[in-house]
Amino acid sequence: MESKGGRIRIGVVIRDFGSVMASCCQVIGVRYDAKAAEMVAIYRGLQFSIDCGLAPCVIESVAAVC
Repeated sequence: MESKGGRIRIGVVIRDFGSVMASCCQVIGVRYDAKAAEMVAIYRGLQFSIDCGLAPCVIESVAAVC
């Protein structure tokens, strides 16, 4: 996740024991603080995993803000 110029950029990778099952990225044109942006990224990742039929899942984040 990266925040620049009032937009956040989200990247999601869904893996199964190291193998990539699906991935996506999205730009959201709203300014959030770091914690809110991370929560949006997690929520979008959950939505994506459900859309791909890959739920239930375990969430991992590399953000240092949560």
